[in-house]
Amino acid sequence: QMDTTIDAAAPADAPFEVEIDAPSSECSSGKCRKLAYRPLHSSLFAPCVKDEWLVDSFVEALRDGSEKALRSILHEEVPGRVFSFDMVKPVFAQMLLDECEHYEKSGLPIQRPNSMNNYGLIVNQIGMKPLLDDLQQRCLLPFSSLLFPDEGSSFSAHHSFMVKYRHGEDLGLDMHHDDSDVTLNICLGKEFDGATLSFCGTFGATDHRKHLHTYTHRLGRAVLHLGNHRHGADDIVA
Repeated sequence: QMDTTIDAAAPADAPFEVEIDAPSSECSSGKCRKLAYRPLHSSLFAPCVKDEWLVDSFVEALRDGSEKALRSILHEEVPGRVFSFDMVKPVFAQMLLDECEHYEKSGLPIQRPNSMNNYGLIVNQIGMKPLLDDLQQRCLLPFSSLLFPDEGSSFSAHHSFMVKYRHGEDLGLDMHHDDSDVTLNICLGKEFDGATLSFCGTFGATDHRKHLHTYTHRLGRAVLHLGNHRHGADDIVA
């Protein structure tokens, strides 16, 4: 497990206290009460992803912007359909983990990511949407529009969340499709064995239910694929 990192000075426009909406289940007549959350790392609530949080090869590819540069950092896990690349530094991954754990201890309501995962939280709901907006538009869009031009050439929204697997809680996640055009999955770390990703084919294809590849997570490395690509999280071992 990595050492805890102390946050650097936040941008001037980063709020010290974040105003968030109560979960929709607690709303009445379409009106949601506002809640106040004091972040651990205020820079995670500013509307920009710092280059210093991203690995150098990723930043250089984005700055160049050419197809050659973008493709140079990609590894094809399933040819033409599933790609991986080094994206974030350990310091950023640890900050995200620390922030999510800090929120869970705050006593504020927690919205679980979906009906399948019982542990984790929606980071949009805790006030980090501006940061993820920037990550989506500035960091993800150049790759998605290149690799998946029909589905990923533009984005209008995102459902960003953190999930966790451990013994005594969720161990894995059965094969499924995502309710998204494009899915980005980043490993935030902590030491573990297992929890690999299994991939079959895309919905409607002849290999829809055929196992094609098993991907092993690495800290800070991202996996990018279409939401209709069938996949699942294998059980964590340790």
